[in-house]
Formats: sequence, C-alpha cells, structure tokens
Amino acid sequence: MSLPTTTDAIIIQKTGGLEVVEKKTIPFPKPDPGSIVIKVEYLGINFIDVYYRTGVYPFKKLPAVLGKETAGTIVALPTDEAVLNDDTYKKNGYKVGGKVAADFLGTHATYISVPWKFVYPVPDNVSTRTAAAGTLQGLTAYTFFEEAYKVKKGDKILVHTVAGGLGLLMAQL
Repeated sequence: MSLPTTTDAIIIQKTGGLEVVEKKTIPFPKPDPGSIVIKVEYLGINFIDVYYRTGVYPFKKLPAVLGKETAGTIVALPTDEAVLNDDTYKKNGYKVGGKVAADFLGTHATYISVPWKFVYPVPDNVSTRTAAAGTLQGLTAYTFFEEAYKVKKGDKILVHTVAGGLGLLMAQL
C-alpha cells in the first residue's frame, strides 16, 4: 500500500473551548524511519485532550493535531535497521495488518506516524475500539501497580472512585 499524501485530522489553530476544534485535511508527513504508520479506526478522548485544547498543557506550536490515544491497523513498519533488530521491537511482533494502540500526542487523524516505542500490539481477542478506549487508563494503572509501587500478593490497595476508566481498571488488577 502506498502511503497517503494527506490525512483528515482533528486540529486546533488556537487554544480555547470546543469552538476551536476543527476537522481539516492536512499534509501527511513522510514517516520517520523509526516510526509505525497506522490507519486509525478509533480514538479515545480524555481529560489530557481538554488540557491541551484549553492551553493548560501547551503545544510546542499551533496549529496542532489533538489526541493522545488511538487504535487501528498497521499499514507500514519502521525501516531503521537498529529498530528492526531491537529485541523489544521483535518481541512485540509488529506486522502490516496487525492491530495496535498508540499513546502519542497528535494522533487524532485518519493516518498517523508514531515512534514504535509508543505503539502497543493489541491481542486478537481485543477490538481496536476497546483498545482505543482503554490505552491511556491501562498504561496509567500499569504504571501505578508496577512502577510507582510493585504490588505484591497480599497487599491491600485503596482505590478511590472506581467510577471512571482508571479506577475500574485498577479494581480489576
């Protein structure tokens, strides 16, 4: 498959309320040799998107593509030999046509190019819809339970507000 020259994206040209959000066709840049190109099927919208849109978290430059959480199908793989020979890259088993989720700023577009380290394989029994809805919360829950504090059998964990995505995932871990 040849890569597109343009992509439809959800962008902002200035910070503000919902009125600054636009769908626009923009040029699709040449992918970096260390990136995976994804045809986006679903995207997740989270509080962090509101923070970027309103300017609480500043973009490096405007206009900017919104979004930090997406899922879809791989249409092109990295070409960098160092990436292709990386043990973690190989272990992830990326392949054209494979389902993936991405956690990377600027991904609410029909096609995206994302550095491979921010792209996660999605198992066959998980839909890209579910992957897009749970990537950010899943990575946050994982970080809390594996990196911030390594939860061990017998530990008692208090999770406040199990009503949101993060709390629901933490309650299931």
